[in-house]
Amino acid sequence: MKLKKQYDCNLVMMNDLIGGKWKLRILWHIMNGDNRFSMLEKTIDSITPKVLMSQLNEMEESGTSCNDTNGNYSYSG
Repeated sequence: MKLKKQYDCNLVMMNDLIGGKWKLRILWHIMNGDNRFSMLEKTIDSITPKVLMSQLNEMEESGTSCNDTNGNYSYSG
């Protein structure tokens, strides 16, 4: 999701950042220690690897999460 330059409402901005079916669940798992792709894939029921990677990439682009050189994801809010 591409963020706008300016928002009139903070709730609309938050929805753009973490809205959708998976992002809030992914973020919850990252904040509770499931910080590797394989851990996220195992602990989040019914998410496909393709969707997980896509959501993580979107979160990384928006600055919601970041990925270090060892493949660990973290919350960067």
